[in-house]
Amino acid sequence: MKILAYLCFAFMLLVLSANTAFAGVTTRLSGTTLHIKGDGAGDWVTVQGIGVNGVVDVHVNWSWPVRFSNVRNIKIDMGAGTDSLVCQQVVISGNLAIDLGGDFGDQYFVMNSFIQGSLNGSGASDADVTTSLIGKSLTLSSSMPFDIDGDGFTLSLSFCTVIGNTAINGSDEADLIGVLDNALKSRTIKMGDGNDDAILSNNSIQGNHSIDGGRGFDSMAELESSVSGRTSRRNMEFILL
Repeated sequence: MKILAYLCFAFMLLVLSANTAFAGVTTRLSGTTLHIKGDGAGDWVTVQGIGVNGVVDVHVNWSWPVRFSNVRNIKIDMGAGTDSLVCQQVVISGNLAIDLGGDFGDQYFVMNSFIQGSLNGSGASDADVTTSLIGKSLTLSSSMPFDIDGDGFTLSLSFCTVIGNTAINGSDEADLIGVLDNALKSRTIKMGDGNDDAILSNNSIQGNHSIDGGRGFDSMAELESSVSGRTSRRNMEFILL
Protein backbone atom coordinates (compact mmCIF):
# COMPACT_ATOMS: atom_id res chain seq x y z
CA MET A 1 0.00 0.00 0.00
CA LYS A 2 2.85 2.41 0.80
CA ILE A 3 4.46 1.74 -2.58
CA LEU A 4 1.15 2.42 -4.33
CA ALA A 5 0.73 5.65 -2.39
CA TYR A 6 4.22 6.82 -3.35
CA LEU A 7 3.56 6.00 -7.01
CA CYS A 8 0.32 7.95 -6.94
CA PHE A 9 2.09 10.91 -5.34
CA ALA A 10 4.85 10.85 -7.95
CA PHE A 11 2.29 10.73 -10.74
CA MET A 12 0.47 13.69 -9.22
CA LEU A 13 3.70 15.75 -9.18
CA LEU A 14 4.35 14.84 -12.80
CA VAL A 15 0.91 16.10 -13.82
CA LEU A 16 1.32 19.24 -11.73
CA SER A 17 4.64 20.07 -13.37
CA ALA A 18 2.90 20.75 -16.69
CA ASN A 19 0.14 23.03 -15.41
CA THR A 20 -0.05 23.93 -11.75
CA ALA A 21 -2.16 26.27 -9.61
CA PHE A 22 -1.03 27.32 -6.13
CA ALA A 23 -3.90 29.05 -4.34
CA GLY A 24 -4.42 31.53 -7.16
CA VAL A 25 -0.89 31.52 -8.60
CA THR A 26 -0.67 29.48 -11.79
CA THR A 27 2.36 28.02 -13.54
CA ARG A 28 2.12 26.80 -17.10
CA LEU A 29 4.69 25.55 -19.56
CA SER A 30 3.56 26.54 -23.05
CA GLY A 31 6.03 25.17 -25.57
CA THR A 32 9.35 26.29 -24.11
CA THR A 33 7.99 29.33 -22.22
CA LEU A 34 7.23 29.02 -18.51
CA HIS A 35 4.38 31.35 -17.50
CA ILE A 36 3.93 32.27 -13.84
CA LYS A 37 0.83 34.35 -13.18
CA GLY A 38 -0.17 35.83 -9.83
CA ASP A 39 -3.50 36.82 -8.35
CA GLY A 40 -4.90 39.65 -6.26
CA ALA A 41 -3.14 38.47 -3.11
CA GLY A 42 0.43 38.89 -1.92
CA ASP A 43 2.52 35.88 -2.94
CA TRP A 44 6.04 34.55 -2.42
CA VAL A 45 7.57 32.88 -5.49
CA THR A 46 11.01 31.32 -5.92
CA VAL A 47 12.34 30.16 -9.27
CA GLN A 48 15.32 28.00 -8.36
CA GLY A 49 17.69 26.68 -11.00
CA ILE A 50 19.76 23.55 -10.50
CA GLY A 51 22.72 24.50 -12.70
CA VAL A 52 21.28 22.76 -15.76
CA ASN A 53 20.14 24.77 -18.77
CA GLY A 54 16.33 24.94 -18.92
CA VAL A 55 15.57 23.16 -15.64
CA VAL A 56 13.98 25.10 -12.74
CA ASP A 57 12.05 24.36 -9.58
CA VAL A 58 9.16 26.70 -8.73
CA HIS A 59 8.11 27.27 -5.12
CA VAL A 60 4.97 29.28 -4.35
CA ASN A 61 4.11 30.38 -0.82
CA TRP A 62 6.38 27.71 0.70
CA SER A 63 4.66 24.96 -1.24
CA TRP A 64 6.33 21.75 -2.37
CA PRO A 65 8.51 22.64 -5.38
CA VAL A 66 7.47 21.67 -8.88
CA ARG A 67 10.17 21.02 -11.49
CA PHE A 68 9.98 22.22 -15.10
CA SER A 69 12.32 21.08 -17.86
CA ASN A 70 12.98 22.31 -21.42
CA VAL A 71 12.39 25.90 -20.32
CA ARG A 72 13.79 28.47 -22.74
CA ASN A 73 11.91 31.61 -21.63
CA ILE A 74 10.32 32.63 -18.33
CA LYS A 75 7.50 35.16 -18.17
CA ILE A 76 6.32 36.26 -14.71
CA ASP A 77 3.26 38.49 -14.24
CA MET A 78 2.27 38.71 -10.59
CA GLY A 79 -0.59 41.22 -10.84
CA ALA A 80 -2.06 42.90 -7.77
CA GLY A 81 -0.96 42.30 -4.20
CA THR A 82 2.37 42.74 -2.42
CA ASP A 83 4.56 40.10 -4.04
CA SER A 84 8.10 38.83 -3.51
CA LEU A 85 10.08 36.97 -6.15
CA VAL A 86 13.49 35.31 -6.13
CA CYS A 87 15.13 33.94 -9.29
CA GLN A 88 18.29 32.12 -8.30
CA GLN A 89 20.80 30.05 -10.26
CA VAL A 90 18.51 30.18 -13.29
CA VAL A 91 20.10 29.11 -16.57
CA ILE A 92 17.98 29.60 -19.69
CA SER A 93 18.79 30.11 -23.37
CA GLY A 94 16.03 32.70 -23.88
CA ASN A 95 14.52 35.69 -22.05
CA LEU A 96 13.41 36.44 -18.50
CA ALA A 97 10.52 38.92 -18.19
CA ILE A 98 9.33 40.06 -14.75
CA ASP A 99 6.35 42.29 -13.96
CA LEU A 100 5.35 42.34 -10.30
CA GLY A 101 2.31 44.56 -10.87
CA GLY A 102 3.48 47.87 -9.44
CA ASP A 103 2.01 47.62 -5.93
CA PHE A 104 3.80 49.22 -3.00
CA GLY A 105 6.07 46.66 -1.35
CA ASP A 106 6.64 44.47 -4.42
CA GLN A 107 10.19 43.12 -4.45
CA TYR A 108 12.33 40.85 -6.64
CA PHE A 109 15.85 39.47 -6.68
CA VAL A 110 17.71 37.93 -9.62
CA MET A 111 20.99 36.38 -8.54
CA ASN A 112 23.65 33.93 -9.66
CA SER A 113 21.86 33.41 -12.98
CA PHE A 114 22.77 33.07 -16.66
CA ILE A 115 20.11 34.56 -18.93
CA GLN A 116 21.33 34.05 -22.49
CA GLY A 117 18.62 36.32 -23.90
CA SER A 118 17.29 39.58 -22.42
CA LEU A 119 16.16 40.45 -18.91
CA ASN A 120 13.28 42.89 -18.46
CA GLY A 121 12.19 43.71 -14.90
CA SER A 122 9.41 46.10 -13.86
CA GLY A 123 6.67 46.78 -11.34
CA ALA A 124 8.69 46.56 -8.11
CA SER A 125 9.31 48.92 -5.20
CA ASP A 126 12.69 47.25 -4.66
CA ALA A 127 14.63 45.37 -7.34
CA ASP A 128 18.05 43.73 -7.12
CA VAL A 129 19.96 42.03 -9.94
CA THR A 130 23.35 40.68 -8.90
CA THR A 131 26.13 38.26 -9.87
CA SER A 132 24.46 37.36 -13.17
CA LEU A 133 25.35 37.17 -16.86
CA ILE A 134 22.87 38.65 -19.35
CA GLY A 135 23.50 37.62 -22.95
CA LYS A 136 21.50 40.39 -24.60
CA SER A 137 19.87 43.57 -23.25
CA LEU A 138 18.89 44.46 -19.68
CA THR A 139 16.02 46.82 -18.80
CA LEU A 140 15.07 47.62 -15.20
CA SER A 141 12.17 49.95 -14.33
CA SER A 142 11.07 51.17 -10.91
CA SER A 143 7.57 51.57 -9.48
CA MET A 144 6.56 53.09 -6.12
CA PRO A 145 10.16 52.89 -4.82
CA PHE A 146 10.95 51.85 -1.27
CA ASP A 147 14.12 50.28 0.13
CA ILE A 148 12.62 47.09 1.54
CA ASP A 149 15.78 45.05 2.09
CA GLY A 150 17.77 47.91 3.64
CA ASP A 151 20.68 47.84 1.17
CA GLY A 152 20.38 51.58 0.51
CA PHE A 153 18.87 51.22 -2.97
CA THR A 154 15.44 50.79 -4.50
CA LEU A 155 16.94 49.62 -7.78
CA SER A 156 20.30 47.88 -7.75
CA LEU A 157 22.52 46.27 -10.40
CA SER A 158 25.76 44.78 -9.13
CA PHE A 159 28.52 42.35 -10.13
CA CYS A 160 26.85 41.58 -13.47
CA THR A 161 28.02 41.27 -17.06
CA VAL A 162 25.59 42.52 -19.70
CA ILE A 163 26.51 41.78 -23.31
CA GLY A 164 23.81 44.04 -24.79
CA ASN A 165 22.62 47.51 -23.82
CA THR A 166 21.57 48.37 -20.26
CA ALA A 167 18.62 50.69 -19.58
CA ILE A 168 17.58 51.77 -16.09
CA ASN A 169 14.34 53.73 -15.67
CA GLY A 170 13.33 55.38 -12.43
CA SER A 171 9.81 56.28 -11.35
CA ASP A 172 8.22 59.68 -10.75
CA GLU A 173 9.01 59.37 -7.04
CA ALA A 174 12.27 59.32 -5.08
CA ASP A 175 14.47 56.56 -6.47
CA LEU A 176 17.72 55.28 -4.97
CA ILE A 177 19.70 53.75 -7.83
CA GLY A 178 22.91 51.78 -7.39
CA VAL A 179 24.98 50.48 -10.31
CA LEU A 180 28.08 48.85 -8.88
CA ASP A 181 30.92 46.65 -10.13
CA ASN A 182 29.44 45.69 -13.51
CA ALA A 183 30.83 45.05 -16.98
CA LEU A 184 28.44 46.70 -19.46
CA LYS A 185 28.28 47.37 -23.18
CA SER A 186 26.47 50.69 -22.73
CA ARG A 187 24.25 52.26 -20.11
CA THR A 188 21.29 54.64 -20.17
CA ILE A 189 19.76 55.88 -16.91
CA LYS A 190 16.54 57.91 -16.86
CA MET A 191 15.78 58.78 -13.26
CA GLY A 192 12.32 60.24 -13.89
CA ASP A 193 10.66 62.88 -11.74
CA GLY A 194 11.13 63.12 -8.01
CA ASN A 195 14.21 63.77 -5.87
CA ASP A 196 16.47 60.92 -6.93
CA ASP A 197 19.92 59.69 -5.95
CA ALA A 198 22.31 57.48 -7.91
CA ILE A 199 25.62 55.86 -7.04
CA LEU A 200 27.63 54.63 -10.03
CA SER A 201 30.84 52.93 -8.99
CA ASN A 202 33.53 50.68 -10.44
CA ASN A 203 31.72 49.84 -13.67
CA SER A 204 33.48 49.07 -16.92
CA ILE A 205 31.48 50.44 -19.88
CA GLN A 206 32.58 49.64 -23.42
CA GLY A 207 30.31 52.15 -25.13
CA ASN A 208 28.36 55.27 -24.19
CA HIS A 209 26.96 56.23 -20.81
CA SER A 210 24.14 58.72 -20.23
CA ILE A 211 22.13 59.78 -17.20
CA ASP A 212 19.13 62.13 -17.10
CA GLY A 213 17.84 63.25 -13.72
CA GLY A 214 14.47 64.47 -15.00
CA ARG A 215 12.54 66.89 -12.80
CA GLY A 216 13.20 67.29 -9.10
CA PHE A 217 16.42 67.68 -7.11
CA ASP A 218 18.67 64.88 -8.31
CA SER A 219 22.15 63.91 -7.16
CA MET A 220 24.73 61.39 -8.26
CA ALA A 221 28.13 60.09 -7.22
CA GLU A 222 30.17 58.60 -10.05
CA LEU A 223 33.48 56.78 -9.82
CA GLU A 224 33.76 54.51 -12.82
CA SER A 225 36.71 52.28 -13.60
CA SER A 226 36.45 52.92 -17.36
CA VAL A 227 34.08 54.39 -19.94
CA SER A 228 35.25 53.93 -23.52
CA GLY A 229 32.49 55.92 -25.23
CA ARG A 230 30.81 59.26 -24.65
CA THR A 231 29.39 60.40 -21.30
CA SER A 232 26.27 62.56 -21.02
CA ARG A 233 24.83 63.97 -17.79
CA ARG A 234 21.64 66.04 -17.85
CA ASN A 235 19.27 67.61 -15.31
CA MET A 236 21.49 66.79 -12.34
CA GLU A 237 21.51 69.29 -9.48
CA PHE A 238 24.48 67.73 -7.67
CA ILE A 239 27.30 65.66 -9.14
CA LEU A 240 30.22 64.14 -7.24
CA LEU A 241 32.97 62.75 -9.47
